[in-house]
Amino acid sequence: MNHLLRLHSDQHFRYILFVGDVWVFSKNDPSDSSFDVPSLCWYTCHYDPISPLDEQALCLFDTIVCLHPSMKFTLETLLPHKKIVLPMSSALPMSSADSDLLKQKWNIPLSSVMILINANLQDCENRKSIDTQLIAFQKFHQRYPYSFLFVS
Repeated sequence: MNHLLRLHSDQHFRYILFVGDVWVFSKNDPSDSSFDVPSLCWYTCHYDPISPLDEQALCLFDTIVCLHPSMKFTLETLLPHKKIVLPMSSALPMSSADSDLLKQKWNIPLSSVMILINANLQDCENRKSIDTQLIAFQKFHQRYPYSFLFVS
């Protein structure tokens, strides 16, 4: 934090956009209250509860961008004085009519269940645990044989 503030005073930032592990900004010095320029943090955490270090660090930013409606609710509750933004929503509403049209397009029985796995495998660390997701679907499919798996 102190290093960033020194850079800011030398370079005169007009705004700060941070993407990464926010805990690196946890307040070690009580005088660290916030940035004096507009600041935005892309907060990629998607689980609750938020760690105390993250909470301290998020207090420094004007705007927090999060990934999911449930995290937006958590942040709004935890930090009511901050602007919380949800740029996309993973909770896309789909009517049963839309679901039926999609099933008809792919020749899937209307009574079936469709499961989608987003398997964007750009990293080599198996962060999305595709193997675990496939094993979980296998067990689900054994119990519900009219289930179909889509991998994107």
